[in-house]
Amino acid sequence: MEKRIIVKPENVYGRTLYYPVCDISKMFLKIQGGKTLSFNTISVLADADFNIEVEAIMPKLHNNN
Repeated sequence: MEKRIIVKPENVYGRTLYYPVCDISKMFLKIQGGKTLSFNTISVLADADFNIEVEAIMPKLHNNN
């Protein structure tokens, strides 16, 4: 198993939530429970030498035409 997970951060009511993207991060979410990975779970995985990749957040563009 490759020791890498990919998460996607989203700002929800001023809190950054981390959604799983890859199959491995989804597997850890099943173990943890819930809909988003906690910062604590991500920290534990980083301590276990997992590479944590964060997907870039693209800003929403408003068309004022």
